[in-house]
Amino acid sequence: MQRRKILVPLLAMALLMPATILAEDDLPDASVDIEAAFVSNYVWRGIDYHSGRAIQEQKAYGPDTGAWAFQPSITFNTPVEGLYANIWGSFAMEGREDEDVDGVFQTTPGGTDILANASGGPAQYDAWLTSWFGSTSPSHFDIYNNALGQTSGSTGDLTTPGVPKQYKEQNGLKRSDEIDLTIGYERETSVGTMGFGIVTYTGANPVGKYASQEEMFISYAPSILPIMTLSIYKELEGGPVAGGSGSYYSVSFGDGAEVSEGIEVFGSVNFGYSVRPQLQGWQDVTASAGVSLFGLTLSYNIAYRPDLRLHDPYYESNQGGEAHEDLPVWILGRSNRSDGRIEDPSKKYGYINTYVNQQIQNVLQNTSSLGANYTYTPRQKIPRYLWWVSISYGFSI
Repeated sequence: MQRRKILVPLLAMALLMPATILAEDDLPDASVDIEAAFVSNYVWRGIDYHSGRAIQEQKAYGPDTGAWAFQPSITFNTPVEGLYANIWGSFAMEGREDEDVDGVFQTTPGGTDILANASGGPAQYDAWLTSWFGSTSPSHFDIYNNALGQTSGSTGDLTTPGVPKQYKEQNGLKRSDEIDLTIGYERETSVGTMGFGIVTYTGANPVGKYASQEEMFISYAPSILPIMTLSIYKELEGGPVAGGSGSYYSVSFGDGAEVSEGIEVFGSVNFGYSVRPQLQGWQDVTASAGVSLFGLTLSYNIAYRPDLRLHDPYYESNQGGEAHEDLPVWILGRSNRSDGRIEDPSKKYGYINTYVNQQIQNVLQNTSSLGANYTYTPRQKIPRYLWWVSISYGFSI
């Protein structure tokens, strides 16, 4: 989700016109910039959009537990000086498909283990019958009616939620695939470079976890300090980009130097402050350093996340989520937005972990005054840093 740039009708018409119709002096001064990038993780504004890879691999969240992604970009620089449009995308290259990470029998993906409290073959068989038919002694009519209901869909098999079996959880990284459209205007003046535009963030996959979202932005780089850029991004309506209707304020510094012909080194740092409903703070400090060799760019990137409250929901949402009450953890055994802790995939998922955690929860429920309301989940600290590498190649036509 960098600054991206939509093909305007004027440019399309100009490119399609025969060369014989336009005199040389009348040809539009337009260009197209194309870039293909491969990144070791999809991180934007300090948010780890591929954190679900840790769940699939049943590892604790860390600074580099994401997944590789392909991120192409096409920028159309129109004949109108300063007016540009961009199409940008991000597509996971690993862990795209949903996986079964808990390994238990359930009636829905991520549901309760129906055999958790059943010991021995007969008890487990009864639990299986009860979860499907509502009784340990279903009639022939119950069995026929239930089976008919489960196979009446277009697939014609027993895949409809409600059938007790092992389900794949909704953790495939294809759910984070994205296509962004940007149209903007940028102009250099005597007092500095000014820009503005609008970005539309859309999911690139029908099973995407995020809805479409639009942001409007303005930017300014003063002439006395051109390496600094001040930017404001404002959501046009509530959505997932900033965790609801909110704003993102950015102060960035970036510069580069040509070492020799075709070879350039560069560096940048961005300070981002987020304002959301009932929550605001420094969201990220993201730095990048790299080298560009004749269009091929290699860079190392690191994001420091000062206020972990702004990142907590993105981890929980990958795991089905839980209420972010500001209640003390001990009351319900849950986490809250301010404790800096999230579910630990290395201790939560897998058949053995699921069984052990269920037994611990049973003991706690029997000894707690809250009984069945108490939930036990092993937790870890939210990673304070993230790092990733980027390899890209770009050219203009």
